[in-house]
Amino acid sequence: MNILLLEDDPLLGKLVVEFFTEKGDAVEHCLSGKAALKAIGSAPYDIYLLDVNVPDFNGFACLETIRRDQPEPIVFMISGDHDIKNIAHAFEMGTNDFIKKPFDLEEIDIRIRWLSRHTHPRPIAPDGQVRLSRECLFDTTARIIDCNGKRIKLTKNEYDVLLLLIQRRGELVTQEEIRRSVWKEKEITMIGVRSVISRLRKKLCGDWIETLKGFGYILKPLPLS
Repeated sequence: MNILLLEDDPLLGKLVVEFFTEKGDAVEHCLSGKAALKAIGSAPYDIYLLDVNVPDFNGFACLETIRRDQPEPIVFMISGDHDIKNIAHAFEMGTNDFIKKPFDLEEIDIRIRWLSRHTHPRPIAPDGQVRLSRECLFDTTARIIDCNGKRIKLTKNEYDVLLLLIQRRGELVTQEEIRRSVWKEKEITMIGVRSVISRLRKKLCGDWIETLKGFGYILKPLPLS
């Protein structure tokens, strides 16, 4: 995997680079937010390990840049500041995990490998059909939900939000991630995001979108039987 590490402590950074290099990963180590932003804009990475408190632009600024254009990569925020407000802010901005210093590199590696196996976009059938539930089929090409034979057309925003939830099915998608992925630079309030989610709920057969109050939404997995 290609990893970008933002860490202003040269010694700690060296230890992290050596650890993951021995695992067979390629690691780009940046000592400042400015250097990290330059690297982010010049090459794609699979994993981002971002220290929050670094010179120039902090880790949150880098996270914002990543999520504006790259919803797929795995991002870990790292900090010695254990303030719950910072942790909540990181998840609202779209981090996959938050690591508190001091940390165990083996634990980070376990978390990375697990997330790598579970956060890839869910496949959509070649004909564009996605099974949302036993009663509900989503035609991604026609932007239509078929619930028990009743065909329901989606607006563009409803379609984009549902597609994002499908790609991350079973995982938390924050309101901020939805806003950045669907509306990008356009102005939209969190009330507007919640309004689209509310309309989607009414169009789906059953309560398939779960709300984690204050964080975001999860499209519930299909039952095994």
